[in-house]
Amino acid sequence: MVKNLAGLEWAARFCADPKKVDVLRVDAQRLYKGFPNSAKAFAALGFTSFQSILDTPITDAAGVATRTDSQGQPAAVVPASMDPKDQSARVVYATPGTKLHAEHQQMIEAGRDLIKPADDPMAQAAFGQRTRNKAVAAHEQALRKTPRAAAKQRAKKT
Repeated sequence: MVKNLAGLEWAARFCADPKKVDVLRVDAQRLYKGFPNSAKAFAALGFTSFQSILDTPITDAAGVATRTDSQGQPAAVVPASMDPKDQSARVVYATPGTKLHAEHQQMIEAGRDLIKPADDPMAQAAFGQRTRNKAVAAHEQALRKTPRAAAKQRAKKT
């Protein structure tokens, strides 16, 4: 997932200039063109209006309200645990009206967290790069040692 560079809080929609908000839509549209599978991924999460929200110009207060707190961001996730090897995701917010929101609400009512496993597309998008390969980890560990040990490690590689 890619987050927009700016967004609108719910309260801002009451005083936002539609022309200025449309600049954010155009920026999001440009950004998501670089990620052509995004619309399909969002649809799989139940956010089926993603492409129409990106393509429809914002000309009035209703258009601003459609994008408030949700433009290209159907959900918010955090790591399910502090273990860096655990790439599962805990859903903390889901856009109302989506399948994900219904699932999230059901879990809340049951007093449980909604955890997406590491192989779920949402977890992969959010935390797929969380585990580094062994070579990078070894290099980072060497750099955390004393400056002398780090210098030796660098010398071995040259």
